[in-house]
Amino acid sequence: RLRINADYFMMDYQDKQESISVANPDALYGVDETLGIVTNVASVDISGIEFELRANVWDGGFLSLDIGTLSNEYDAFKYADPETSGSFIDESNTTIQDMTADFTMNIGVEHTFNLSNGGTFTPRVNAYHSDDIDYRVSNRSAPPSQCNQPAWTKVGFRGTYVPPQGNWRMSVFGDNITDERIFEMCAASRGVYKQRYERPAYWGIEFTADFGE
Repeated sequence: RLRINADYFMMDYQDKQESISVANPDALYGVDETLGIVTNVASVDISGIEFELRANVWDGGFLSLDIGTLSNEYDAFKYADPETSGSFIDESNTTIQDMTADFTMNIGVEHTFNLSNGGTFTPRVNAYHSDDIDYRVSNRSAPPSQCNQPAWTKVGFRGTYVPPQGNWRMSVFGDNITDERIFEMCAASRGVYKQRYERPAYWGIEFTADFGE
């Protein structure tokens, strides 16, 4: 049995609100050297593909596959220069800080083994892959920042035993079992970078019992 879902999406935003910084060197508008203003100055094109596959490809076996692509760029990001009459500041080449990779893929494979005692054992392995993500806004042609997370793959495992009675189950599970260093967040403030990583490799045991009917 095979099930496939796929879609293509496309969005065109006009007059998108953005926060811009305006110089205030003469303190005409307060004591701050720069002012933050939110105004409608940008248009954005967003498109992508989502693909999902679920398949029982052999007796007792199951395969899942999810793929996603995303493209989002400023079509225009231009506003009047408050310091020079008649001129404009063009930031159309700025990257959009969406914390999302351009390509992601998740694949999982499991198989149920029928044991001689009447129980079952089902191991499952899954791998999630992501393209690089840069957590700081930068120019499209700029080199990666110190908050750039290179492309990575996180592997997980779960093995579940169910006895013949079927009234309880025990699992051994692990995630990020190859111990990848993956940013959970990265930010900079006053020249200091703050980084937090996702959980390193870990393993656990899970027990579930069913009571009543």
